[in-house]
Amino acid sequence: MKTLAELKNILQVGTKLKTLENNHGKYIGETAEITKRQTNGIYINRNGKNSWLEFPKASQVVFDGNDIFTFDIGFFKVKYQIIKGE
Repeated sequence: MKTLAELKNILQVGTKLKTLENNHGKYIGETAEITKRQTNGIYINRNGKNSWLEFPKASQVVFDGNDIFTFDIGFFKVKYQIIKGE
């Protein structure tokens, strides 16, 4: 995965994401599942509650290896690992 377009193709309904980092320190190490995908973002379900995650500009996405990505919008930063095979 090298581009935001490739990431968007991977992030489909049913894909699981493990939270590695975020601004508020909640949910670190927890896994959430994508429940809905739109062209501008995804809904992820944590503990029965859906949260919206908007796709940033391509320049605000950092790829750390094949399955780890960071959305760094300055005031807002989240880092996820795509969980495969679960």
